Amino acid sequence: MLHKLERGKTQKKRFLLVCFDNLGDLVFCSALMDPLKKQYPNAEFDLWCKQYTKKVGLRFPFMNEVFSSDPPWDKSPGRASGSWLKFVKELIKVRASSYDAVLVCSPHWKSSVVSWFLKSSMRIGFNSKRAKYFLTHPNAPIDRSKPICSELSRLLTPLNIPYCDNAARLIKKQPSRDSERTVVIHPFAGNPKRCVPLDLWLEIASQLAKGGLKVKIVGSPSELSLIGQEEDLPSNIVKDTLLFPDSATLFCGHDSGPTHVASALGVPIFAVYFDSAKAKENLPQGGSNNHIYRTDGKSYHQIVEKCLEFIKELTSCNH
Repeated sequence: MLHKLERGKTQKKRFLLVCFDNLGDLVFCSALMDPLKKQYPNAEFDLWCKQYTKKVGLRFPFMNEVFSSDPPWDKSPGRASGSWLKFVKELIKVRASSYDAVLVCSPHWKSSVVSWFLKSSMRIGFNSKRAKYFLTHPNAPIDRSKPICSELSRLLTPLNIPYCDNAARLIKKQPSRDSERTVVIHPFAGNPKRCVPLDLWLEIASQLAKGGLKVKIVGSPSELSLIGQEEDLPSNIVKDTLLFPDSATLFCGHDSGPTHVASALGVPIFAVYFDSAKAKENLPQGGSNNHIYRTDGKSYHQIVEKCLEFIKELTSCNH
């Protein structure tokens, strides 16, 4: 027997995606939007996420409304845990929207508890010893050996949407006519153990600047403070808190949220990864041209060479 959502898919339905994970994991959730829209073309899609990831949620295809609040059980980069009072106030607001189905994209069992309070007739998420009691449709736990976008697509099975291996996708804004294409470098990550020495990225930036390319080194204000003053940098290297590199020629970085944002925007990626065991799960999974350089964390001497080779190949193909 088909679920009532399938029987009435021509009617307007309301879906909510719940993801209280950090930036990169939220980007992966965007892979669900295209198959959802295809199966339920008249539906409305909302999202509930952390406050600092809201801007990215607003770039999801077909997104109607984005709710945001920091969960009290988790910290965001550079932030303390969320307030219970503020979280409950947002929960009441979300619950009032009355959803036909809630997709819990986070494997954390507390996100499944939150979905139960929303009182939707369908609460779809990943199974665990605790989460299964709060979900109407628990899926097998995430397989960490597989790409996360593929694993997330299993949440669509109870909605009669066949398994699909969609890429993460964010809406890309058209650059203005006078927008100058640049190479964007994000030499940071939420976990410093994922980063190669900052000097290597500055050397890459310097080499690109000498070749006449404009370079933007991006990060949070506190991260950018680790780099010298502007007067110490060549004129065509600038520091920026840019989050969406819409018009970038290339994005360089590590396994971090901004790298996944760039990939979902279709920007070519050069990324340095350390943990080969998790590389497949956490690789950039947008529709861009990705070059992943794996290092054992002991030898970095080839990173500059490999990055410059990739940029040279990329720029030559674009001419």
